[in-house]
Amino acid sequence: MDEKKVRAITPLIQERLVTLDEAPQKVGFFFQDEIEPMPQQLIGKNMTVNESLSAIRNAYEVLAQLPKIGLQTAEEPMRKLADDLGLKAGQLFGILRIAVTGQEVSPPLFESMEIIGKEKVMERISNAISMLERGH
Repeated sequence: MDEKKVRAITPLIQERLVTLDEAPQKVGFFFQDEIEPMPQQLIGKNMTVNESLSAIRNAYEVLAQLPKIGLQTAEEPMRKLADDLGLKAGQLFGILRIAVTGQEVSPPLFESMEIIGKEKVMERISNAISMLERGH
């Protein structure tokens, strides 16, 4: 197991765990090569499939332009994108959270993205886009 990765993850989950037994379920996505979110979970709150697809495609384009993905680099551009699209940040972040972690609840999104790494994050978002495209 990657000790550096474990050390980065620990502060993100420490307060969220009641018992250590919960850790594998909450952080497994950090260590998996691929995740398989449920396609219906990729549809944002109060959004259609097409709106969700448009939002995640736009997010992909913005994130692809960043030198790296993390709290300092990605949160503000994603908040601006949500605003530009007429969405609440939570709607866009929820879609991204499912796409990147496969979970509705996870450690902080942008910190998690940084630990996962840009290449894998982009792959997961691309897979989510494909799932939504197939779903309609």
